[in-house]
Amino acid sequence: MAQNKDTALQEHLGQIPNEQLTPREIALTNPSSETIVSVSGKLDKVFDLTHPDSLIPFINLIKNFKLSKELKAATKKLKLQNSKIIKTPEALLENFLDPSWRASPSQYDIPANSQILGHLVYSAGIEGILYPSKFTGQLCLVVYPKNFVNTDSFIMLDDEPPHEKVPIKIDGSNWRLSDLEASEIMVPT
Repeated sequence: MAQNKDTALQEHLGQIPNEQLTPREIALTNPSSETIVSVSGKLDKVFDLTHPDSLIPFINLIKNFKLSKELKAATKKLKLQNSKIIKTPEALLENFLDPSWRASPSQYDIPANSQILGHLVYSAGIEGILYPSKFTGQLCLVVYPKNFVNTDSFIMLDDEPPHEKVPIKIDGSNWRLSDLEASEIMVPT
């Protein structure tokens, strides 16, 4: 989710416009396959990535880690930057919000640090992550509906649903609907 429509589109398309092509053209998407709706809701627990201070407890856990000889050797063999343990919340936040976060996952088939953080937050039962868009600086929110169970958290459409099978509200009682594939929702006619 994003604070406004332009940010939502930029985050969805993952492309920075250039002089020749629009983000949609670069991403090879069809505007008719996009749906943008206004949503509202309530989340009990959100991890805030808009301020470095939210990372202090995590930094305190990792700052004394040591890199193994094997990891250092693999880093050298792959000609990567010298690996190091991040020791400040500011540096960690910068790393999580790196605009080129896709590079390592696509080149080396490893998750990006931001993906690992997302998994840790999800596994901890936190319902969302608030972060600034790398494209617009506006706020975005990742939501984990599975973590709505046993909470008062919910998200709901403020607009008409894009299809009759799309639920108006997702909460702890029906979060599974957010995990369904289109083929599981749509009945062939």
